[in-house]
Amino acid sequence: MTRDWRDKLDARGRHLLSGGRLAGAVELLVLTDGPPGPAQRSALAEAGFHARPAGGSVLPGRVEGAAALRRVAELPFVLRIEPARRAHPERPGPEANAADTGGHDRP
Repeated sequence: MTRDWRDKLDARGRHLLSGGRLAGAVELLVLTDGPPGPAQRSALAEAGFHARPAGGSVLPGRVEGAAALRRVAELPFVLRIEPARRAHPERPGPEANAADTGGHDRP
């Protein structure tokens, strides 16, 4: 049974890909079958994955577009890929609401 490269994407990643929203620089988390050695890191780089320093089998990094994403997904030691979620701006703490709530924080 041949596994489609898109099966390695999480559900959100498949949805973004099908909607054409994985273009340009795409931040990813890549799960490998173990901590990658030099040969695997080289294969990832050749596929277009720009890894950031990390230990273990989960690698943060980025690719440029869907073609590079596919090349990374087709590597046999890559098990799963998740597009990174955007960070939300830090929300103000309870003290920011004190004026609105009469000095009491509401749940």
